[in-house]
Amino acid sequence: MSAFKKLLKEKGFEIEQDAISDSLFDSIKRENSTINVLIGSKKFIEGWDTWRVSCMGLLNIGKGEGPQIIQLFGRGVRLKGKNLSLKRSGNPEISTLETLNIYGISADYIGRFLDAIKKEEVEFEEIKVPVRVLNREIWKYLPYPTKDESKKFERERVLHLRVDDKISASINLVPSMAVYMAQELREDVQSSAVETEIASKSIAELVDIEMFDWAKIYTELLEFKKERGYLNLSFDLETLKEILTGKEISNGNKIVCCKVIVPNDFEVKDLEDLKDLENIAISLLKSYIDKFYKREKGKFEKDIITYKPAREQLSLFRLASDKVEYYTLTVSVRDQRSIEKIEKLKRLVENMDALLDEQKERHILPRVVIDNSVFVPLLLEKEDIKISPPGLNEGEERFLEGLRDYLAQNRKLLDKYHIALLRNEAREGVGFMLDWGEFYPDFILWIREKKGNRMDIVFVEPKGLKMVGNVFNYEKVRFLSEGLKETFKKQYENWQVEVKGFILSTTPYGELQRGQASIKPKEEYEEKNILFLEDRDWAEKFFKRFLHA
Repeated sequence: MSAFKKLLKEKGFEIEQDAISDSLFDSIKRENSTINVLIGSKKFIEGWDTWRVSCMGLLNIGKGEGPQIIQLFGRGVRLKGKNLSLKRSGNPEISTLETLNIYGISADYIGRFLDAIKKEEVEFEEIKVPVRVLNREIWKYLPYPTKDESKKFERERVLHLRVDDKISASINLVPSMAVYMAQELREDVQSSAVETEIASKSIAELVDIEMFDWAKIYTELLEFKKERGYLNLSFDLETLKEILTGKEISNGNKIVCCKVIVPNDFEVKDLEDLKDLENIAISLLKSYIDKFYKREKGKFEKDIITYKPAREQLSLFRLASDKVEYYTLTVSVRDQRSIEKIEKLKRLVENMDALLDEQKERHILPRVVIDNSVFVPLLLEKEDIKISPPGLNEGEERFLEGLRDYLAQNRKLLDKYHIALLRNEAREGVGFMLDWGEFYPDFILWIREKKGNRMDIVFVEPKGLKMVGNVFNYEKVRFLSEGLKETFKKQYENWQVEVKGFILSTTPYGELQRGQASIKPKEEYEEKNILFLEDRDWAEKFFKRFLHA
């Protein structure tokens, strides 16, 4: 409280210690109490009670976990009610009087409070789902792409910070208010944001950055670099200033990497505002440096990809047992109906034969079984169940079902080739650093000749393309159709390896052409390794693109 007292004194308030009068917590309960505002520092969490609380204003608390905050809110949620019923009347004429209003600055307690309330009122049950490992003798020797651990970015590359139009950092300084409207049923919470008119500006548009303490900024960024282990990164003051102010380019435009979102009437009024803006500049520079370094490191690792046997990389599936716990389902226990569903799920996952029959209990656990997969089943998304690792979306399901149908109708293909399919996990699987961030294609498909020495590794990404703008300039398209060839080695042991990538569009071809100035023929998309799942022959076109006669 000392800082608060000091601030009050600066504003002309008199501060006195009162050790004689009765506790305010006692007098505030009286009907004739003249006290309408209480100010304290975490004094209201326990040890007192009153029916009178109608508003709470919190400053800089509620950032931690929720139990104490729930206790605090409980002081205001309590209501005397008619005839000590302890309930709200439901009368719209006095609903305002029966509503608890909570205001706060620099806190996330409302969201945490609501989450905690939901967790208290709704139990969750976790269910482990096993999978069966298939074709281990085939896939365990296949080349699995991974980075070469013998080459370290920190040792191999000296990195100089520079202005890059693909990297940006921003901070929102606009005061905003989140409004939560809750009824007795707490799951009906709604929220909306109320904001003023805003503008996005560089720091240099708000203040002359030469007024900053650049020795302090430089020292703090050197410390940040050391903490993060970015030991091969160098920067100078000129570059740091250019990142904040922007860089002129040849066509007269300017690259502005760092921006702040501010109210239209924002201005620096005094030295305190200047210091705040200096700290914001430091935060922006840290964010930019972090993104810049991680992207450059990711690109370096993309260029040193090598192969290791899949048995070494897919550690979960290399165990002797063919049955491995893989998925975790989290299901809410709300009522008798959900309890019955959980019991059905438990019976299903305990019976592997039933689990591998994708039609059994499909309405409660949709899944796909495909014989060429490294493991089965592959679970699909389900709205009322949280699945980890995530279940497949509709486009991914269509790809698997189309692939399965094609292989079933073309058995001779399996006489010539070993085919193995792996669901690639985000963050844990094979990923590539692109300009916009890390990219983990959804599936990896290996096609290996049985009587030759040629092998294809195919990355597959089922995806909607409606919102990507210029499809042919879309970075994923360029990388899968062209960039992969430059990334991978052509040799693995005695095998000649070709690496390719495909996007399987869930967006129909006709829909992509709407609003375009010129119509591109479908063949032009196919040349870029974009196929359309709406086409009945997409799988045939897919295999013709890389199978060897």
